[in-house]
Amino acid sequence: MGEKLMQQALEAAEVLEKLFKQAEAMHEGTIPSVNVNCQITQSDLRKGLCAATALRERLAQPVQEPAVRWVCKGCGHEYMDAPTSCDCMESTEYDRVEYYTGPQPRQWQGLTDEDKAELDEKYGDDTLAHLDAIEAKLKEKNT
Repeated sequence: MGEKLMQQALEAAEVLEKLFKQAEAMHEGTIPSVNVNCQITQSDLRKGLCAATALRERLAQPVQEPAVRWVCKGCGHEYMDAPTSCDCMESTEYDRVEYYTGPQPRQWQGLTDEDKAELDEKYGDDTLAHLDAIEAKLKEKNT
């Protein structure tokens, strides 16, 4: 997911976050379904909060740009800068190869259906404890 798209997704998730906080304040810690021309469930609100947290953490990380090398299609000779010609004189075509000098970015790991069921069973309607457990589980999977 590109940086711009992640930023837009974060903005959308923050709307759910605000809605959750308002509903929580109105209902003293328990969140019923909220009717906003459609039904938004407690589970939807939790997903929005988790998404907002995950996106904030990802956007706070520096983006590692790949290093680039050029490989001659004729002889396989490698260049660090874009070449204009190769010593082999067989080809003027080159493949651009990207590679990372450090560890590659990890793929985000979300909660499985089993994780969700386990957390729902354990924390039920205790919204804050449930959110803390979700956050801890996501950190465990992604750090």
